[in-house]
Amino acid sequence: MGEFMDEQKLADAREVVIAGKLMLEGYTISKPLTGSSRYDLIAEKDGKMAKIQVKSLKLDSAYEDNEDRVYKLEAYSLNPTTKKKNLYSEKEVDIIVGYNHNNGYFAAIPLASFAGRYSCVVHTTAGKTRNEFMNTWKALDDFMNENKEKNEYTKAFLEGMLDAAESELHILNEIKKQSYGIIHETDPLVVRIKETEDFLKKYGREV
Repeated sequence: MGEFMDEQKLADAREVVIAGKLMLEGYTISKPLTGSSRYDLIAEKDGKMAKIQVKSLKLDSAYEDNEDRVYKLEAYSLNPTTKKKNLYSEKEVDIIVGYNHNNGYFAAIPLASFAGRYSCVVHTTAGKTRNEFMNTWKALDDFMNENKEKNEYTKAFLEGMLDAAESELHILNEIKKQSYGIIHETDPLVVRIKETEDFLKKYGREV
């Protein structure tokens, strides 16, 4: 029980340290109220959010005479009863952050970089595997910028659709004016005009 508590305290301390580092980077940090959540922290900045899982960053014993060069980071949870490893999915976690209590090193790695594997290595030597993620927030910055680009693209695409809808509405109304006789509410032209007007109103365009 004591050993479990020690591990739990270390895990809690890792989350606090990483949360503090992120706050110093300008992020607003939130933590789920339930321990069953698949992520440990939410990092938010400028309306964009990333789900973060915090893990231990350990020297990789697979490398002989490691001498503080290669670290390993895991991307799974362990069922306490069955001991089964459960990988995190991209719907559950965006970034895995590892922290080493002994030297204060941290590594922030995109979940996609694990490519479905249970763990991956990160080197401290420049130019080596995943060194760009060691002691930097590159993965998180890239994730946030990617989301920003997607949002800007979506916004531009919507504006284009609204412009096209306004032009279409003008043409439809001209056709309606030139129509002779009474047009019933169920007429395809009237229905299309109503749908176009509703679309424009929904996104704040005047009709």
